[in-house]
Amino acid sequence: MATEEPPGASTGAPNAGSYDGLTFVSHMIAGSVAGTIEHTAMHPVDTIKTRMQALHPPGHSGSMIARSSLREVLRTVVQKDGVAGLYRGVGAVAAGAGPAHALHFAIYEWAKESLGGHREGLHPVETAAAGCAATVVNDALMTPVDSVKQRCQVCVCVCVYWRGSG
Repeated sequence: MATEEPPGASTGAPNAGSYDGLTFVSHMIAGSVAGTIEHTAMHPVDTIKTRMQALHPPGHSGSMIARSSLREVLRTVVQKDGVAGLYRGVGAVAAGAGPAHALHFAIYEWAKESLGGHREGLHPVETAAAGCAATVVNDALMTPVDSVKQRCQVCVCVCVYWRGSG
């Protein structure tokens, strides 16, 4: 019983640049859409986490703010800023996540192919190296975006806290 290879898998056929039925551009589009949806959907959770981290500096465990629960921080954000407060900074993330994840998916597949990770059998070293390369590019693009996002998420929160503490 013979197994079938994907079109162009072992030849120089025109489909040689595709994997799992997707071309390089298709991987970029899939990555872009997936990354943007994931970052947008998780943004409210990230906002709460970021505010809790900003208001819980190390060594200040005795303050009332340091004892705030997730529920208390959520309630405070919604009371002061409305539901829109949970999405402060989402524009920066949506603008940056698309290109960053598009490149992540595309570079991962390109690097994996270049390193021989698509050959028959398991290739953990090649796959890991491809993942590392893709993550370096993704992080290089997302780190500045995260900085803008975090400043948007905590600006009002931290400013109100510091003004209130005199």
